Amino acid sequence: MQPAIAATEATAPKLKRVLGLWDLVYYGVILTSPIAVVPMFGEAQVLSRGHAVITLLAAMVAMTATAVSFGRMATVYPSAGSVYTYVSRGFNPSCGFVVGWAMFLEYLFQPCAGSAFALRRESIRSCWPSCLL
Repeated sequence: MQPAIAATEATAPKLKRVLGLWDLVYYGVILTSPIAVVPMFGEAQVLSRGHAVITLLAAMVAMTATAVSFGRMATVYPSAGSVYTYVSRGFNPSCGFVVGWAMFLEYLFQPCAGSAFALRRESIRSCWPSCLL
């Protein structure tokens, strides 16, 4: 092995695999539960005449494909950084920078948008003290 390659491998960031399947399932449930827009489900069920569950199942298929893709990318690029790392190494660092910031902003604003939508609903508004609205 050449010294330059050995030095690169020694300093390359590596992930220690400590989470099992059930740890990740539990983490996913905890992460997504507070940001789910629950008040919208009843309205969607009425407007779709009972077909909202089919829409959720279709979304589940898309999310499963995304999860499998992320798993494969984590195997190819075992370092921290998620989407930023995958796009930076797959395309170029500029695209990775933009996609990384877009993902961060989505994580930041999605819970805010869900909370704002929920607070605008009359059923939730009646539960909150008026000084908080």
